[in-house]
Amino acid sequence: MLLRLSLIIMIISLLIICCGPKEEPVPLITGDYYGQIPPDITARVFAPGAICDGLGNRDMAIHPNGDKFFYSIWLPTRSGVLMQVDKIDSVWQEPIVAPFSGKYSDLEPFFTHDGRRLYFASNRPMKDGDPPKDYDIWYVELCDAGWKEPVNVGKPINTPGNEFYPTLTTDNVMYFTAPHKKSEAIYKSKMVGGKFNKPKRLSYAINSAHGEFNSMISPDGSFLIFSSFGREDDHGGGDLYISFKDDDGDWQKAVNMGDTFNSTRLDYCPALSPDGKYLFFASSRMSPELADGVLKSYSDVVNVLNSPGNGGDDIYWISTSTLERFKQK
Repeated sequence: MLLRLSLIIMIISLLIICCGPKEEPVPLITGDYYGQIPPDITARVFAPGAICDGLGNRDMAIHPNGDKFFYSIWLPTRSGVLMQVDKIDSVWQEPIVAPFSGKYSDLEPFFTHDGRRLYFASNRPMKDGDPPKDYDIWYVELCDAGWKEPVNVGKPINTPGNEFYPTLTTDNVMYFTAPHKKSEAIYKSKMVGGKFNKPKRLSYAINSAHGEFNSMISPDGSFLIFSSFGREDDHGGGDLYISFKDDDGDWQKAVNMGDTFNSTRLDYCPALSPDGKYLFFASSRMSPELADGVLKSYSDVVNVLNSPGNGGDDIYWISTSTLERFKQK
């Protein structure tokens, strides 16, 4: 009798397992740009719920081949960690902490246009084991075996102050943020013979008394997008500005990029897609549910705080088709 009862229980258990609800397989993510539908002239959150997940996502960099991208997550410890996302056999993988990141504060990645080098800002010490220092510009080189060890760019780019946000033209002119008086300014430095020359502060067409930061130079050096806070036309929190070079090679006076790109919160960290069709940027703008909506339950609060638009940083992207309208005739 006991044996028969055990056999019946086993059969019922097998029927429950075989006929019960089955978990749906996780859909594979394929296609360009993490399988996202490209934006038009309205800024949209990039990969909501997957890449932009409410964790303070910023600083986008895409490999020229389009099969790898980096972004940083800003942590409550006021430090950053670089995340790496790879497309393998046409399928996008889940984000991982970059092999050279996670110990110190790393942020603001930028791929060179040949895809062989990734620049970034970090407070890591010159010697492993020493305490963290000020932020310097570093780089890692990509080889067949993966990433090599990080290298400090050194003088004259790096100083005892903080250097941030490196971007380069195709002919190796670096634009970056460095201290100036009591604020920050945008500088440039040309690489000659494998070494960067003495940095030069950009003209007052770009830099102002308010402080400028996070500049992105176009590959051909024809236009620059950056952030500034406190100017008369600031929407609030810090805005994106753009400047084009004129026919003589001088920078035109930078103009605010307007509410197509800017919000009443901080808008910064501009980056171009490798094909130049899309502009990525970070914004701490809030979703209507949090800014103006009514939260009626605990689950509403949890959902809002674990989604884009929670007041932290999110990555947005938008078509670059409208950038030419900012060019002064």
